[in-house]
Amino acid sequence: EATRIRLVSDPTFAKGLGDGAARLIKEEGIIKGFYSGFGPILFKQVPYTMAKFAVQGEAAEKLAAGLGKTT
Repeated sequence: EATRIRLVSDPTFAKGLGDGAARLIKEEGIIKGFYSGFGPILFKQVPYTMAKFAVQGEAAEKLAAGLGKTT
């Protein structure tokens, strides 16, 4: 993900994902290069995923109830 974002924001960074990953490791190291944005991504992804599962569960129950099935 870090390599893809870097390539989108700077198309001259590398020719592709492989080249971009190699350059990212060389310039920033594995931890800083690939995991520096991990915390912010979790703060975005965890609430989204929780809400998605809650809505999908509720929708499945309503559909099943509407069809006369129990879940």
